[in-house]
Amino acid sequence: MKKPEANQKAQADQADQAGIYRRVFHCHPATPEQLALIAAPLMQRHGGDCKAAIAEAARLWAEAIIQAPELGVLDFWGTSEKDIPKPERFPVTIEEMLRLLLPQVDNAADRQKEFRHFLACQPIKGGRGEILEPTEEDLVEGGEHLAKLRQREINEIHYHTLGRQFLAWREKRKSSLRSKASRRKRGKRR
Repeated sequence: MKKPEANQKAQADQADQAGIYRRVFHCHPATPEQLALIAAPLMQRHGGDCKAAIAEAARLWAEAIIQAPELGVLDFWGTSEKDIPKPERFPVTIEEMLRLLLPQVDNAADRQKEFRHFLACQPIKGGRGEILEPTEEDLVEGGEHLAKLRQREINEIHYHTLGRQFLAWREKRKSSLRSKASRRKRGKRR
């Protein structure tokens, strides 16, 4: 009886780990050349199976990115990232993260609404590029993703990559909304 439960737990853990790898790889993509350099020595281990060697190379790349801060290889809080507020400790909850990233937004519901829009606009499926205005279906998916994030704590690498992407998206969206408003004003004057 306990073996099927343990097997289901192991499969769920593997799926969670694969999701983490996908998100890390999305935030810190490897170039084809980098993957080829990592995959080449793995080809023999995989009996010449190129797809398996590349999949392992991608997994190793994501694992290296995850481990890099702990090993002191990457400094996420260097000069280029001073605009991202650093919490006093890690891990943090999504609510703490949003409070730090959006200090000018007083209402927690408003912070979560904006972050849900961000999650809905991310190119998670179908190779679609980043969008600034989500559809209703995208918003539902973003809400589901936010609900999953509420159930876990966010480590330093996730905080940094997600925070950097969120703030960059927010600036693009603000700029886009200003441009649209400006065009509408010019159109009304004519």
